[in-house]
Amino acid sequence: REQIEGVSGIKYVFIDEIHYIPGYETALNVITQNEELSIFITSSNGYILHPKHLGMLNLRYAIFEILTLNFNEYLEMKELYGIVISENLDEEFNNYLMEGGFAYIVANDIHDATKKYSKDVLNEIFEQDIRHHKRIKNPDEFNAIKSYIINSFGNPVVINDMQEALKKKLNKSVRKETLYNYLGILEDARIVYKCSRFDMNSKRIMKGKEKYYLADLSFYYANDMYNTL
Repeated sequence: REQIEGVSGIKYVFIDEIHYIPGYETALNVITQNEELSIFITSSNGYILHPKHLGMLNLRYAIFEILTLNFNEYLEMKELYGIVISENLDEEFNNYLMEGGFAYIVANDIHDATKKYSKDVLNEIFEQDIRHHKRIKNPDEFNAIKSYIINSFGNPVVINDMQEALKKKLNKSVRKETLYNYLGILEDARIVYKCSRFDMNSKRIMKGKEKYYLADLSFYYANDMYNTL
């Protein structure tokens, strides 16, 4: 209020990582009553998109979900920063698959630190975002499920097969309810995106054999997930 007092025209308010602020919905409902404010809020996960949060907002809003760079954007950013692009696009595409599309990695051309950066991003998501919002009762189960789904990205996921694989790894059975709960947590944290099957005849989403895709391929290579399960 002090900073905008006496200032004419539209005022812009930027709130970063708003999900760390308890009761932020109430604050937004209050400050949006000032029609001269244009407000931008960001969150590094999808928790603020839950109906329980959106339902508490008495305001009009638009949602933009921003992903990491695609291959074309990867090349454009390299060109923008004057980084040499190989004439062999297959080579560049392989680099993109290994390094991922995080803008910081591309802009700074840090090939040697790519794995560490991607690991740090994952660790930050698990330590800050997930633990801040969800209580993980069994970390071993959660980590095993995380490893399985990252290792299996793009393939149809059969829950019974997943249960068998986890039973061999953990030497105990994992309930289906636990599997679905932890998979939902990984979705909310934007580690993976679920793609359900759709029946064109009945116009309905089919249950079972969903596919999970990684938000960024560097998560797979940086953690050597193909050797973990």
